[in-house]
Amino acid sequence: MNFNVENEDRPSGLAAYVSRNAAWIQPAAATLLAVATPAMLASVDPTKAAILPAWLVSAAGALGCFATGLGAARTDTTSASVVRLLGFVVAVVIVVAAVLR
Repeated sequence: MNFNVENEDRPSGLAAYVSRNAAWIQPAAATLLAVATPAMLASVDPTKAAILPAWLVSAAGALGCFATGLGAARTDTTSASVVRLLGFVVAVVIVVAAVLR
């Protein structure tokens, strides 16, 4: 008996992974882009590095991390569990570093 049923409607490989984890991958990619924008601008033209205020980049990073965590919390995959664990570890390290100052 052959139980391998090919379903043409269901994506496979990388497309399947991204479709299952899109709720946290998309905000994470947007966050990385927003946080890396000043460095990218500085590599093109060093005089344009300070166009974006630091508070805007920090706010975009914080909002993006929140959205990524929310998306990871809504997703029931191993990758999302790893992202949640990583977020928890980073939060604990930040709190410990703030207390030890």
